[in-house]
Amino acid sequence: MATYKSTKGLSVEVLAADPTTDDTIGLLYLNTTDNEFKYVRPATIAAGTWASGGNLNTGRGSSLPSQAGTQTAGMAATGGSPSNVTNVEQYNGSSWTEIADVNTARQAGGGAGTSTATLIFGGNSPKVDTESFNGTSWTELNNLNTSKQSPRGTGTQTAAIAVGGYPNNNRTETWNGTSWTEVANLNTARGAGQCMGLQSAALFAGGGYPSVAVVENWNGSSWTEVNDLNTVCSDGGAAGTSTLGLAFRLGTNEAWDGTSWTELNNLGVSREGISGCGTQTSALGFGGGPARANTEEFTVPDVVIKTVSDS
Repeated sequence: MATYKSTKGLSVEVLAADPTTDDTIGLLYLNTTDNEFKYVRPATIAAGTWASGGNLNTGRGSSLPSQAGTQTAGMAATGGSPSNVTNVEQYNGSSWTEIADVNTARQAGGGAGTSTATLIFGGNSPKVDTESFNGTSWTELNNLNTSKQSPRGTGTQTAAIAVGGYPNNNRTETWNGTSWTEVANLNTARGAGQCMGLQSAALFAGGGYPSVAVVENWNGSSWTEVNDLNTVCSDGGAAGTSTLGLAFRLGTNEAWDGTSWTELNNLGVSREGISGCGTQTSALGFGGGPARANTEEFTVPDVVIKTVSDS
């Protein structure tokens, strides 16, 4: 009878634990702990799951900015606790640390940049205020042209975009590091959507009161409707780019591949008013209404392990 070694020229490796790195893809091995033959396959986005991270020091919903930072370097600026706060916290991958407060308390606004070079704008009432963070302190800058509650934003501190607003605003503005300029409007007016990407290539998903599943793509000059979300989603978190995005809240978490949306594993703690940042495969979700401190990390593993069946 032929053996694996005689047909493949290799012996089956023996391991006490399953491997986790992508340099083992294709490996067939015997797991001596489980006493099973297994093999390693590359992971897909569907393998991603949420895990608990360190709680915020001040629980809050609708924190700004929802798109500044990464899974290991995030920022929660202002928000509702439940009233407006000026508190700002930075995340280092395991815990949150309070840093310099903003000048104007607010919630339900937009933001862009990184956790050390941040831009925030708009907010409830509504507001036109814009502030930037240089890693140490906040500075007030030129206002939005139109006051916006629940706009969403993405991009960098010097090249950002502000999209929509409450109750159902279709205006879009771009930021050049100094001032805001009104540009082409959304096709479907709404606020509180999930925005991801860059000033020149953004995606605006869901939003509205009541919520809608509409998704629009921005190419730097105009908005085009693309495939809808599977589940209506408003006042949620976002991560990623205009071609590899993630939108999440309450009982929904969906990934965008540039063409369509795929439903994924949901958050461990269902909530609205959650903020987010990071990439499609390594995202951070934090806060939520009315004053949640929960933080969760969404991670797609490098590999998945399959057990060899004897059937």
